[in-house]
Amino acid sequence: MLNDVNMLGCRGYIIQDVGRFVVGQYVTVEDEVISHVNISHVRVEDGGQYACEASNSVGHVQHVAAVRVYGLPYVRHMSPVTAVAGRRLLLTCPAAGYPVANITWKKEGRTLPVSPRQKVYSNGTLVIDSMDRNRDGGRYTCAAARHGHQASRDVTVSVAVPPKLTPFFFPNAVLSEGNRASVTCQILEGDLPVTFRRTCSLPHCEGKRSNIPQLIGVGRST
Repeated sequence: MLNDVNMLGCRGYIIQDVGRFVVGQYVTVEDEVISHVNISHVRVEDGGQYACEASNSVGHVQHVAAVRVYGLPYVRHMSPVTAVAGRRLLLTCPAAGYPVANITWKKEGRTLPVSPRQKVYSNGTLVIDSMDRNRDGGRYTCAAARHGHQASRDVTVSVAVPPKLTPFFFPNAVLSEGNRASVTCQILEGDLPVTFRRTCSLPHCEGKRSNIPQLIGVGRST
């Protein structure tokens, strides 16, 4: 399970072919695709998890491996994260330096976990189940420490609420051909903007256009 968390919680950036990093790929005579990354003059901040991803029209695969560079603890910059209310959030502390004695997470200065929904793994992964906007949004800090030396970074987590519809029904369950029918679709909760999509699963809808807009966007007034 920890390996799955390790992979799913990896938040990184695409390595660019610039400076000390050289990225390339080629195809062998056996039609095998070989991709490689070369790093010159390795620094402590280059340590961490590296992922190789390959995809085609029918699938996607990924492999993750760690590169450890001897040196004092270092934590790379983390971009703001948007989580979805009710779902699981995984955050990996992008710590470098080796060896690192421990990695900790804090929220607004309080050491985690403080709730059964939160788990902190030794590899620096923070897992929060069933995200809640009021309880879980805010500033998080991960810190890597070793023998009196410590490095830390903050990351801002915001929680977006997905749309939830009020159940609806047609006032007249049985209609005669030629009658009019109407129904109201109402959003109970959810962040704006919201887009409505009207669909029809009946055979006579296939290949036909409707005068009713398929997409209706609703946003905040300014």
